[in-house]
Amino acid sequence: MKILMVNRPNAYDKMGGDTVQLIHTASALRRLGVEVDEVVGEQSVEKYSRYNAIHLFNLATIDFTLGEAEKAQLSGRPIVLSTIFWDNEFEQRMFHNPKWTALKNLIGIDMTSSLFERWRKNRSYYQEMRAKQRRVLELSARWLPNSIAEIDQLTRILPEPERCDVIPNGINQNRYNLKLIPPMPKWAGDLAINSREYALICA
Repeated sequence: MKILMVNRPNAYDKMGGDTVQLIHTASALRRLGVEVDEVVGEQSVEKYSRYNAIHLFNLATIDFTLGEAEKAQLSGRPIVLSTIFWDNEFEQRMFHNPKWTALKNLIGIDMTSSLFERWRKNRSYYQEMRAKQRRVLELSARWLPNSIAEIDQLTRILPEPERCDVIPNGINQNRYNLKLIPPMPKWAGDLAINSREYALICA
């Protein structure tokens, strides 16, 4: 098995979660004996044809991801997509836009959210972006979200949850002193969650 992992052109200059996922996923696959090449930026159909599968990253950088997905499709190779997607535009506007915040305070969060969705769906930019995201999802044989909550986000765009395999984000144990794990909180014990089955990150 030979896999090509492809990410946005500036993935190493402006590192983000997609860069971290690429590096660590490639490393884990190599430990399993899979041959993996990592590249950033645009690739050719001919290059894609040399691999058994193409692994793309990120629905946020949609123009780049769609262009590469279409080339991968022309190569005849299956596409695996680490979606790295969360639709947080509503939350961002609630935080940064005083008009939406005032409306939320006046009529409540649920009704404001409903009005926001109607308003957003009428914008041509939103419609174009969603169409591109849907096309990438259509072209991808498997989606690799990191949670069931992310599946819910994705299936609002294309309702095909059977394409999903949840791959939870891990942690680098070398960055943490696991001997300093605090006692289990009461709520975790009440839910019968065992030690080392969850991570609590405090900012």
